[in-house]
Amino acid sequence: MRRGKFLRIRAGATHFDAPIPQNTAMNFFALPELKDFPQNVFPLPLGLSDGGKWMVADFFKAQHLLIGGGAGKIYSYLNFLIKFFASKYSPEELKLCINAHKKDAFACAQPLPHLLGGKINITAPEILAGSQNLYRTYRDRHNLLAKENLDFFRHNKTRPQQKLPLIVSITFDYSRLPARKTNENLACALACKAFYAKNTGVFLIVAASNYAEETISRDVFDAYFPSRMSFCGKIKNPRNSVLIESNADADISESQCVFLHAGKGGRIIQTLQTPNYE
Repeated sequence: MRRGKFLRIRAGATHFDAPIPQNTAMNFFALPELKDFPQNVFPLPLGLSDGGKWMVADFFKAQHLLIGGGAGKIYSYLNFLIKFFASKYSPEELKLCINAHKKDAFACAQPLPHLLGGKINITAPEILAGSQNLYRTYRDRHNLLAKENLDFFRHNKTRPQQKLPLIVSITFDYSRLPARKTNENLACALACKAFYAKNTGVFLIVAASNYAEETISRDVFDAYFPSRMSFCGKIKNPRNSVLIESNADADISESQCVFLHAGKGGRIIQTLQTPNYE
């Protein structure tokens, strides 16, 4: 339930008000290849335009990303993103926090030095501990930058010896995670962490196959996930769409995806071609 600039959230028997961040306008770039990005942009490759160019969003503007659709498509896209981030950034520049629902998920990430804690979180205790650690990182960075009256970019530019690495937290398949069934606070923690993420260089990618409103409530993703992506094909029940209110992904083909961003300039919806994410 919305209460002005706050969202009333239920965590077990407890209710609390989480602040809602202000959404920003989105910047897109059409590039023949995934290189030569503008300065101060955190590139988030999405898919291909009809002309065959990569459509790339600025992850700093996207803030977070909620993904729905078929498990196979999501899995391929997330593996592609992990490889892309690791190829563009050193372990000192970017860290990955990965939560998965099975052991063999994201084998490509296992040897990467970018992994926080050196491993992928799979069990409920690991996922909850990782969520708590990430929350503390959000909070500490938020307090540090607020005290210095700096954003993430200006801190790293003016504090070369104290640079903060980008952190990307990837969770898949959210709807199958053991922690989601055993601890109601996990979904609520997403909202709390999302508020602190603004201008801190920490980003959430949450993906759920078989998305339904009971997985993540519409109030939560409307408030904290202004950017959403769907790999769904034909949808029998429109409520199972990440985009829900627009239903823009109801008639896309298997070779397409839909990206939505709700920002200051209104809602931007793009239907893109899905390349072979390798």
